[in-house]
Amino acid sequence: IVYLIVSVYEPSSFYIGWSQDISARMKSHNSGIGSRESSDPSKRPWGLLAYVAGFDYSKSRMRTFELRWQNLARQVQPRSAIHAAELAQRVIDRHGDTDALHLIMAGDCVKSRNAPVLVVIA
Repeated sequence: IVYLIVSVYEPSSFYIGWSQDISARMKSHNSGIGSRESSDPSKRPWGLLAYVAGFDYSKSRMRTFELRWQNLARQVQPRSAIHAAELAQRVIDRHGDTDALHLIMAGDCVKSRNAPVLVVIA
């Protein structure tokens, strides 16, 4: 899957990546070894906010989608992590197989104190 995680303590900080094993990848992010962007201890834990499924385990398709989503987020400068997550649908509509690819928002983005409900895998 291609996913977007958000810092629980700094909701404006988010990271877009891909993995074939999201549970293991979330544990890596939350231990500080997941990526340079997620290694800052003041931003941990990270929660899964959204992901795109339907790549049939194709690493090249996941990586291509990840890059397109990251590039769009850089261009648009989203006002929030939720907005960044919603950009994935634009990538699907422009470049994806709309029958196979699906954007899933964790917790249906129910808000609590202006922050989305997240799935945290520690």
